[in-house]
Amino acid sequence: MNIKVKQSIKEIDNAIQLAESQEDDELKSHLANLVCIRVSGLVENFLKTRISDYSNKKVPKPVSRYLSHKFADITNLKESKLRDTLGLFSTEWQEQFERFIQDNQQLKASLDSIITNRNNIAHGQHVSLTLKSVKQYYDDIKVVIMELEKIIK
Repeated sequence: MNIKVKQSIKEIDNAIQLAESQEDDELKSHLANLVCIRVSGLVENFLKTRISDYSNKKVPKPVSRYLSHKFADITNLKESKLRDTLGLFSTEWQEQFERFIQDNQQLKASLDSIITNRNNIAHGQHVSLTLKSVKQYYDDIKVVIMELEKIIK
């Protein structure tokens, strides 16, 4: 796993620990929102770095540079967008991911929920996230990332 992604995971883990140590429920809620945003970014950064690392090894430098630039701004990676993005590279990747998600609907729900909540937070809408739910989403998304590591090789 890319060092940038590992650092993000460590920072999210630290934010969760900080939130868990708080007694003030309002502060805990704000920290849960922060963790949600960071987890959403983790998914995006993982895919960007994985595509960059893959293309640096597999394709000529100009193509790799193009791909890194093309995917630099990818956001809002709900399950369907993630699946479609994988399909742009390989139908095999897309099919592997589809099979994986089909067998793990909770992971799909967690991925979609973290993105939806992040967007709601970013646009000033009320969200009723709990630290417990964000931690579950995060744990599920780490499983998705581990599977993506196996798929994108």
